[in-house]
Amino acid sequence: MLRKKLAFILSIFMILLFAVPAMAKDSISNILTVSIKVDQNLRNLEVGSSLGNISESDFTTGSTDRYHVESVDWVNSGNADNLQVGSEPKVKLYLVADSKEKNNGDTLNYQFFGSYTANNVRVTNGTFVSARRISSTELEVIIQLKPITGTYDSPDNLTWSNNSLGRASWTAENNTSGYYEVKLFRDGKQLVKITTDALSLNLYPWMTEEGPYTFSVKTIPYTEVQKKAGKSSDEVESDILSISETNRSNGQGKYSETQIFGQHKAENNTTIPATIGWSQINGKWYFRYPNGQPAINTWIDWNGRWYHFNGQGEMETGWFKNAYGNWFYLDKVNGDAKTGWQLIDNVWYYFLPDSGDRQCMMLSNGIFKIGQESYYFDAAGAMRTGWVALTINGKQVYYYFHNNGSMAKNTMIDSFRINEQGQWVQ
Repeated sequence: MLRKKLAFILSIFMILLFAVPAMAKDSISNILTVSIKVDQNLRNLEVGSSLGNISESDFTTGSTDRYHVESVDWVNSGNADNLQVGSEPKVKLYLVADSKEKNNGDTLNYQFFGSYTANNVRVTNGTFVSARRISSTELEVIIQLKPITGTYDSPDNLTWSNNSLGRASWTAENNTSGYYEVKLFRDGKQLVKITTDALSLNLYPWMTEEGPYTFSVKTIPYTEVQKKAGKSSDEVESDILSISETNRSNGQGKYSETQIFGQHKAENNTTIPATIGWSQINGKWYFRYPNGQPAINTWIDWNGRWYHFNGQGEMETGWFKNAYGNWFYLDKVNGDAKTGWQLIDNVWYYFLPDSGDRQCMMLSNGIFKIGQESYYFDAAGAMRTGWVALTINGKQVYYYFHNNGSMAKNTMIDSFRINEQGQWVQ
């Protein structure tokens, strides 16, 4: 009897077991690689155009059904209304993982898993920049489009300085690389070719003969990215600067034919304020030209006064020595280069007020005529008084300078006869 009851219960259990529908089993599959292809129309962006609108249809993920492009947007598109040669627009894509139903009714859910780098994110017609997994079903990918190709704009406003003989300057147009090839000519003959990222160069050291001088400038690709995307601009030439026999250079002060100061790089340096003209931050003064380029390792003439900026774009103060070994004194408060007589730390110095490359330069190591009087300045530039012995043509010669620094002439000093040249007659 007991056996019959157990058989009956077992049969009822089996009936109930097979009467209950089978539950669907969901599964998860990790997305280990990602592929993105940029549409052809985004490869043909032109110089001078704007980025415009983009949509999800501008990007495809191939034949995969594991994920799709949910939304796209330009990265930092606020300054891309006018694309330049070498511009590399960036795009942010949001990918969403999909799911699909299997033949047996089960659901396969895909998920983003682990990290995504250039090793497992393939971009066609662009370059992988970064990826960030927001959740198991959301992935943010930033890609960079290929550089915009084209020809750079030619520099403009080529001028010779009115205050510094032989100094050439120019301005950059909007579509610039920030690098230039500068040539100096005399009577059409090329004298020197210089590659620089500055907007002004001193060409006077090469002006060793009298005659008509001109300089030319063109914008050139310099970095590896620029060389792949950009072509040099047309060459533009300046007006003529006439050099006479009396003001020609002695050839001193020539420098190398590559003058890269890092100005183009510093253009985007956040430590230099973006304000055009003068600006101050943390007690330091900076200056940007109208084209946005900062003044770095250069002089600027502002309202008839000269100011110098160091390699960080900071206005300098106090003593300054240039690449040619000449000394200048920059006001400790205002920064302007001093001229004329200056009493510094109870010592008298004299700084040339003349125009040209010698402007604001300190006199030193010799006798110089200032006005109607002659003065002696030692190797440190200090004005000397009293007896001074100088070696001239191998012979020691004595001079006497009054308390005001002027040279004694045609007089007796301490019973010593001084002639009309200011020399002691022995």
